[in-house]
Amino acid sequence: MREDRLVAWRHEFPILDTCTYLVTHSLGAMPRRASTYLRQFAEEWSTRGVRAW
Repeated sequence: MREDRLVAWRHEFPILDTCTYLVTHSLGAMPRRASTYLRQFAEEWSTRGVRAW
């Protein structure tokens, strides 16, 4: 049962579609949504500067 819940998370990490990724101690697999959040962060930073925070 627990395994089923973990397997459901695999689609959140695109690299897991092509390999077994074991480098979790250094630079873990990037979640699918991370690129969206990074773009939003960069947009706020570029348009609002320090006022974004």
